[in-house]
Amino acid sequence: MKGEVENAEVKGERGVRQLSEACLETISPCGKCCREAQHLMLKLYAYAGCSTCRNAIKWLKQHAIPFEEIAIRESPPSVPELRVMLGAQGGDLRKLFNTSGLDYRALDMKSKLPSMSSDEALKLLASNGNLVKRPFALDVKARVFLVGFKEAEWKAVFAAAR
Repeated sequence: MKGEVENAEVKGERGVRQLSEACLETISPCGKCCREAQHLMLKLYAYAGCSTCRNAIKWLKQHAIPFEEIAIRESPPSVPELRVMLGAQGGDLRKLFNTSGLDYRALDMKSKLPSMSSDEALKLLASNGNLVKRPFALDVKARVFLVGFKEAEWKAVFAAAR
């Protein structure tokens, strides 16, 4: 993935990263290139029982940032969405995983993840929303890609996106 991460800027925890246009084009929900998809808004994958997710939702509402809330356990992010987020996280698969979750421990992901290919790991995440770090927020048009909720980081990212 590192070789592909070159063309489009993404704002995230570690500053601005580059993502390939090919990656961005694959996650348009209407099947069109993301550059043409004017209807996209922030997608927030969250779990109602997660206090961090509730804090993120509260923060978004307080700042009047429109978003689409998606139940992460029932509808996890797709492999293309996860692939773009992986690029935004510098290719570090572990950052996409909910490492404190029961499923992560039950599947012994701590020992399995280092030997998994990125394709295998992304398919696993896309099939089990409990494994995905949450909240998981992305807005292709604004190029905002966030995992977890740290208020200062979100404030900086959304200020830059406006």
